[in-house]
Amino acid sequence: MRRVGMWISLLTLAFYIIVSTMMYVSVRPEALSAAPFSIAEEDIRSPLTMEDREATRLLKENTVAAIDSQYTIKQEYAAQQIDKVEQLFASLKGIKKAEDIGQIKQRLRGTEAADLLQDDELRLLATSSSSVRTTTRDVVITAIEEAMRQRISSDGGEVAEARENARLDIERSALSFSMKAVGKTLTDQLIVTNYVYDPAKTEQLRKQTSDKVEPVLISEGEVIVKRGKSFPRMPTANCNSLV
Repeated sequence: MRRVGMWISLLTLAFYIIVSTMMYVSVRPEALSAAPFSIAEEDIRSPLTMEDREATRLLKENTVAAIDSQYTIKQEYAAQQIDKVEQLFASLKGIKKAEDIGQIKQRLRGTEAADLLQDDELRLLATSSSSVRTTTRDVVITAIEEAMRQRISSDGGEVAEARENARLDIERSALSFSMKAVGKTLTDQLIVTNYVYDPAKTEQLRKQTSDKVEPVLISEGEVIVKRGKSFPRMPTANCNSLV
């Protein structure tokens, strides 16, 4: 009886192995293999739902390419321009005579404020009172701050518009005619573009956009090569590796 039971167990195991093998062969995905540009004798359908990696790559590229370059208002540019005004007026400390402009120019040498004004404008400042200089400085700084608080791009005449607005601000001030002219000379030079290309911001947005692109899927049963059409040039793909 023991031997009979052993044979029955062996036969049962063998039967299980045979049936399992037959079931695996019947349901496992069929390998898709064809020479590039060979003609399909029948419609070739995808045995599984899979990602079309090339289509996904192209979709990501096209989506990212549609992202415009990103720009940022650089508020620190205004501070940099105001520093130049401060350098200029600091060079006037202790100056009282027109003949002292040589000393002014010596103090300004090597600074970013060195070439802001002509000699006749420096003489005018040299002979003005401390209160007039202070008022002129404050009016110019306020005009620059107000102008550069807004976006100023290099396109569309925004720089010219910002400078003109600053001129109007100076014109409405209590400065004398000659000091208004000095102020306008300064704002015309110091109000500059502050809306500039931001490579880090652009790259971040493009990466975020690329990451959000959903994979392009080929559905199970979808025709991937029609009868009579040639196979594309691609490596042999086994559906077991597809998602």
